[in-house]
Amino acid sequence: MNNINFILAFAIIVAYSPILNASAFSEPVSEIRYVSISTADVDETNATARIGIDELSLKSILTTKDVKNGKLIFSVDYKYTEFTVQDNTEQRTDVHQASLMARYITQRDKWRHIFSIAPGLYSDLEEITTDDLDVTASYNFMYSSSDQLQWIAGIGYSRTFGDPIFFPIIGATIQPNEYWQFKLGFPVSSASYSPSSDWHSYVKLQPNGGKWNLDAKGSNDVNMIYSSFELLAGIEKDLAKNLWLGIEAGYSFAREFEFNDASSNNSLGEVDLKDASFIAVNLRYKP
Repeated sequence: MNNINFILAFAIIVAYSPILNASAFSEPVSEIRYVSISTADVDETNATARIGIDELSLKSILTTKDVKNGKLIFSVDYKYTEFTVQDNTEQRTDVHQASLMARYITQRDKWRHIFSIAPGLYSDLEEITTDDLDVTASYNFMYSSSDQLQWIAGIGYSRTFGDPIFFPIIGATIQPNEYWQFKLGFPVSSASYSPSSDWHSYVKLQPNGGKWNLDAKGSNDVNMIYSSFELLAGIEKDLAKNLWLGIEAGYSFAREFEFNDASSNNSLGEVDLKDASFIAVNLRYKP
């Protein structure tokens, strides 16, 4: 997709739609998180457009209930994402995603099973139709072969990679001592170091993306799809019992935008973005 078509597509969306997952494989915590991804150039010949992204996400555990042979956890997730396009003029498009997630966790001997399902809304909120709705889900099991080693495998369905897809969950958690922990696998890998009970530092590699339905008012709705990977480093401090304040700095790469017709799924074009840096601030409650 050339630069002119890309800007026209964004201009149409902004004009007709004045205006981020819950990841099924993430840990159940309550969190407020703000991310600012620096403005980056469109990676196309003769392109002059630049795009910046800001995200605000809220996550909260609603209730936890002990049930037969396991535990049931309900949580709510909300993510607001603002895309800013700069090319002679500045245009903004904002989108929302909200979901209610249910997790069922069972543990027996060395085996642990986690089932999750999350009906959600992915929209600019201009007009809600069935195109704005989706259900993400995952199943994974964990086997503890020792106190230091845990194996993980499963399958998920999510919009975290942009277009909703099925993906494998596979990896291992290695904890050689009380200070270090390594989670190696897909879709998320990390290494963390905790020198004391109130300090925690980490590096992480993870996908970040989404797909949202945008109201085109008078014509077919448009799907906006964003995909990327992030490499980040962070540090957290326990401010009070179970309440952690953290900061992160990272690098976003393999970035791509795509637009398609919501009715036919025919592509309206796509464009690559150059890599960008980002910073994040989060406040977590870890029960």
